[in-house]
Amino acid sequence: MGQRMYQATQTVECCGPIYNLKVQDNAGQDVMEVVENRACRCSHLVKSRDEQHVVGMIKGEGNQYTVTFPMDMEVTMKAVILASCFYLDSMIYAKRRYVATRPSSD
Repeated sequence: MGQRMYQATQTVECCGPIYNLKVQDNAGQDVMEVVENRACRCSHLVKSRDEQHVVGMIKGEGNQYTVTFPMDMEVTMKAVILASCFYLDSMIYAKRRYVATRPSSD
């Protein structure tokens, strides 16, 4: 059996699908936040615990993603960023699929 190490919670704002994630450890302490870049909705900034420093980025171009983080970051934090990328991809893909298949209002 595995053990949960971190938990991600999606935060939603009133104006639509903003894909922000707050990552916490098992004690409920904030570890990092993945925030949608308002200047470019195709990228997400990975911010430190205090939300003052950008420590990585998840950038989507079409069906491909580029994930960046410091080489000296803990391997578990790197795994959390990669898992966040997979989660965001599934959420964004589901939204695109919904928009593409919904009936028009004509």
